[in-house]
Amino acid sequence: MPFPDESEMKNSVRPLHLLSLNVPEYPFLLEQVYAILDQARIRLVQLRQLTLYGQMLLLIVLEIPGKSGLSVLKKKLQSLDRLQFHLETLDPELYQAVFHDYILTLLGRGLSSSLIGSLLDYLRKRKIQDRSISPLEAEQAQVFERKISSPEVLDRQMLMSGLMDLRNRHDVDLALQPDDLFRRNKRLIFLDTDMTFIQCEIINEISHMDGFEGLVKQITERAMKGEIDFREALAQRVATLKGVRLSNLERLILNMPNTHGVKRLVRILKMLGYRIGIVSSGFSLVIDHIRNRFDLDYGFANTLDIRD
Repeated sequence: MPFPDESEMKNSVRPLHLLSLNVPEYPFLLEQVYAILDQARIRLVQLRQLTLYGQMLLLIVLEIPGKSGLSVLKKKLQSLDRLQFHLETLDPELYQAVFHDYILTLLGRGLSSSLIGSLLDYLRKRKIQDRSISPLEAEQAQVFERKISSPEVLDRQMLMSGLMDLRNRHDVDLALQPDDLFRRNKRLIFLDTDMTFIQCEIINEISHMDGFEGLVKQITERAMKGEIDFREALAQRVATLKGVRLSNLERLILNMPNTHGVKRLVRILKMLGYRIGIVSSGFSLVIDHIRNRFDLDYGFANTLDIRD
């Protein structure tokens, strides 16, 4: 029997009930639960299931026919040994309200309780509901997707700007996307290059070769503070590279440290049918090398003027 989506819950006439089940790993117990629901002609409106370290939590939104249906269902579920359950009537306002759903992705080397608590406080103050959390597999990092809902369409740029302090304090990356069909079927991904695809800032490494590392760092800091704009900062940093030998630059490029796991990431994304690109505020000489080495589809960067 196909399950209706949340829009059907909003149009439902009968009251809806939430059945919460804590189901241990016990043969046939879950099948017995569904058999009881089927015999009582109970309609399944929504279904969520989570299994973690041998423990399963099952949440089912039900539409129960008849005035006595609720008490009959409770008695039948109580007859099942080892089953723990809770059955409650839902507030109509919960499923009749219209919400806009988003996925907030968190990535970091370690996601602390302090981070999660601060994030939930930030969302609550903006009347954004935290619906669910799911882990994603990643090497040497923790990645979680949180489904959040808002009664209003979110200004994603404003929300992410507000989370900037949280990102800096906890050294975590955040991304926000609408939770729709387009998100689930994306097949194009672009990655930053410096300190993401590779573990260095190329322009800093080049400036180290010709002794201008301190000056380049100073220019970068002024740009970060807004004292000079990006184009002017780039022009000043590139000017310090005058006189660098091409052979030395090529040697540096061949020894760039790649981010751990990036080869596996590219392989998996290609298996899933993704087209992959990289972008950089650095130079095309570097980007072209990376793009060819990893067989990437796109690469965009500035072009250095190289003369004999």
